[in-house]
Amino acid sequence: MPSYHVVTPEGKVRQASQQEVRALRWLPEQVEIPLRRIAEAARKGLMALCVHVGLAVLQATMENEVTELVGPKGKHRADRQAYRHGHEPGWAVIAGRKVRLERPRVRRKGGVNGHLRNRTFGHENPAVVAR
Repeated sequence: MPSYHVVTPEGKVRQASQQEVRALRWLPEQVEIPLRRIAEAARKGLMALCVHVGLAVLQATMENEVTELVGPKGKHRADRQAYRHGHEPGWAVIAGRKVRLERPRVRRKGGVNGHLRNRTFGHENPAVVAR
């Protein structure tokens, strides 16, 4: 298992425990962002860069969850209970702003829409949702 570090509330860096690492299992190992997009966002300012990176992490997290539910794309599993069903428009709150994104859809066998754990990721702030 790779080693991770966490920052304590006092601002000190320490190595994460096995339990803390397992709790972050839903987080993808890597997020790929083209350098050109990073440069474009950086020209607009630090906040734009942070929003861009946050959005990329959120997209990767949702795709990671879909892969966990239905298996890798293009691989058939006889025991799967759900399958990929395209994408739909959605939104998330990042840096206090509602940001549009494409949410992956999952459909359970029998035609019922499935829900991702991270579906409401970022929707907790009622002040932003009420806008």
